[in-house]
Amino acid sequence: MGLTSHNARLYLLEGSVPSAVFALGCLLSLRLRRPLIFRLAVELLGPDTRKGRDVTAAWRYPGFRRAFRMITVAWGIAYLVEAAIRVAIVVTTSTGIALVCSKLIPYVFAVALSAWTLAYGEHEKKKAERLASADADAHADANADATATASADAGT
Repeated sequence: MGLTSHNARLYLLEGSVPSAVFALGCLLSLRLRRPLIFRLAVELLGPDTRKGRDVTAAWRYPGFRRAFRMITVAWGIAYLVEAAIRVAIVVTTSTGIALVCSKLIPYVFAVALSAWTLAYGEHEKKKAERLASADADAHADANADATATASADAGT
């Protein structure tokens, strides 16, 4: 539309549409059984690969589901912010500055979100490992107590 109207600002504003659509797709997908970012992750890994099958199998864990929902929320909100920033830049600056910014901002957001997603994923993985270790320790302590009680009862 921007090209056919010969309006540079309208052309630059059109670049915000895919970001806004992706953001809304992320946020609306939270109402589905599996959010958009989870689905994209499985597709990127390859649903028929070992990693893809591992990720799909891990969906059964509540912490894993919560992490992917949080990542999906973060990406949805971030891309809404990215679209709004691009619109604000196009409206308030020269077309030259707006053009440079409209080319760079999506990459900045993609890199920042990817880095945050990896860091958050590692944090959640370590948290799950700590919980699993604590749970295993609790079971071991309970088994040791039961064994000690049984031994004491057998001795009386």
